[in-house]
Amino acid sequence: MRYLAPFLLSLFLCFFHSWLSSLQAGETGVEAALEKARQRAGAPPADAKARQEKAREAAQQKAREESSRQAREAAGKAREEAERAAANSGSAQRGDAEVAAQPIVKVFTLKDGRQIHAVLSVELDDTYALKDKDGKLEEVRKADIQSIQAAE
Repeated sequence: MRYLAPFLLSLFLCFFHSWLSSLQAGETGVEAALEKARQRAGAPPADAKARQEKAREAAQQKAREESSRQAREAAGKAREEAERAAANSGSAQRGDAEVAAQPIVKVFTLKDGRQIHAVLSVELDDTYALKDKDGKLEEVRKADIQSIQAAE
């Protein structure tokens, strides 16, 4: 009897384990059957919605990164043009005063009442990059601009 008890216990544990694993396999079989029924009915798989959401978020993130990169490039180009314009106007002022031309100035009137006299302006998607006579760079949203006029 004392040798039989451990044998019976191990036998019971083996049967119990196989019964549990068959239950678990049955659950996945039921889930698979439900998924097949969904597909036959024309409904998308349960995880398709999550995949679509993840793909949409990835596309939005990529678009934001691309927009940010383009804005940085445009700001860099505006900065370079402003530096070139400042260098050209500086060399022209050192030369003949009669030959030196006044830079064209645009007056940006903002909705809050401020006016920016821009020597250089670069239009971006929804903003303007402006450089004033003192060389100060400023970025202004198009929605904040009331009017743009050419000053002489």
